[in-house]
Amino acid sequence: MGCAHSSTVDTRASRVAEREMANRRKEMASEIKLLLLGTGESGKSTITKQIRILHTDGYSAAELLSYRPIIYNNIVTVMKSLIEASQMFGYQVKPENNDYVDLYANLRGMDVTGITAPMKKGFHCLWNDPAIVKSLSRSNEFQLMDSSFYLADNLDRFADSNFIPSLDDVLRIRARTVGISEIHFKIENRSFTLVDVGGQRSERRKWMHCFEDVTAILFCVALNEYDLKLFEDEDVNRMVESLELFEQIANSQWFASTAIILFLNKMDLFREKIKKVPLQDLFPEYEGGVDPQAGAAYIEKALISRVNNPSAKIFSHQTTATDTGNVKIVFDAVRQTLLSNHLEKLGFGM
Repeated sequence: MGCAHSSTVDTRASRVAEREMANRRKEMASEIKLLLLGTGESGKSTITKQIRILHTDGYSAAELLSYRPIIYNNIVTVMKSLIEASQMFGYQVKPENNDYVDLYANLRGMDVTGITAPMKKGFHCLWNDPAIVKSLSRSNEFQLMDSSFYLADNLDRFADSNFIPSLDDVLRIRARTVGISEIHFKIENRSFTLVDVGGQRSERRKWMHCFEDVTAILFCVALNEYDLKLFEDEDVNRMVESLELFEQIANSQWFASTAIILFLNKMDLFREKIKKVPLQDLFPEYEGGVDPQAGAAYIEKALISRVNNPSAKIFSHQTTATDTGNVKIVFDAVRQTLLSNHLEKLGFGM
């Protein structure tokens, strides 16, 4: 009797386990897995932050506070970059600002726990110094954060000892992505996983671990980077690197049947830059002048022309990753595309 009872219990437990496994397999099959790719500085991390804000619980008060040292680090990094650039160009700051040059030269960004009064005054004085102003006009010739003007405009607020970072601050600051991060979220009972990996060359070898069961690739291209150089190799143009990486990804055997969503990102910065820096400098055959829509369309065409797979599914969207409203509209459109494509792969139509 004891043995029979034990056997019945084991059978029931086995059936429960099998049902749980079947449910998990069904859930995994219906899950939409997104792989976020692109070169360094293309805006991938900002997209990830936006998805977290829009489709998860966002950031707690403690998490927002944890961004304070990153903001301080960004401020120091920006000014050190400008000082080094002015010295490289042979520009001399005003004699009365030399002490501030020394102050920032001796700071280590990650050791800074706040913006002191001398740091605040020094930043303002140097930011308006003719040598730094001239260096800013040549920012395509050295590495400078996109958020430099945002940091300068908000410096007084950041220097307040009671300062609490806002969501906009979190979106604007730069923190290099190292390794792989995942965000799990649901929209209308549909499960999503967004996988973000570092964009620098040293991080790309880690992408291979993320290839299995990917529903779609979200590939970020920073439109404004057609006159900038790579952080890790200043002999290489960032747009050229994006074109070559996209070609490699789009024609990979791993992604032969995977939808690719192109995010033509940093459209806000591109609109301003194309008025000042001719797109023809990189693409001599471009004939669209200073029209940002013509420029974006040309870059989109340049990317898609590198795809050899005639059955490739590629969808493009212009984005400004720091604009939550824009990202919401774009991702809602992307979600419908992904859902349709995913159901089609599972054997269902829409």
